[in-house]
Amino acid sequence: MIRNILVAVELGAADSEAAVDLAATLAVAHGAILTLLHVASPPSSLSGLVPGANANDVATELGQARAALASLALTLTGKGVSIVTDVEAGYAAEAILRRAHRDGSDVIVIGTHGRKGLPRLLVGSVSAEVMAKAACQVVIVHAAH
Repeated sequence: MIRNILVAVELGAADSEAAVDLAATLAVAHGAILTLLHVASPPSSLSGLVPGANANDVATELGQARAALASLALTLTGKGVSIVTDVEAGYAAEAILRRAHRDGSDVIVIGTHGRKGLPRLLVGSVSAEVMAKAACQVVIVHAAH
């Protein structure tokens, strides 16, 4: 039984949009609550440690993300989806896993850029880390380009 679905939202990313679409479909089909979570990742969220970044930059970024999620939530609510939105600053995989644990999420839906080889090694893969450490099912979505 699926009651709580967490979807990681990277604003403006095609794979994230595909993940949201799939998560919304699952939420409607199961009558589940859908949590939209955006994580503003470092370095911007570490304003005190990054030269040129400041608290106002972080606040602006978080405010813009909240507004974007609110708009997305309004659209999905019109389709019959029960929505919760949240924006956090921090490391994406850690924040996603923490939220999934806190909410008792049954499924995490996350997009992936599909990087391979050296770019993946250098940048890492949030979706791979979430899949490896999650206590619930993880659905990874790769948008067709």
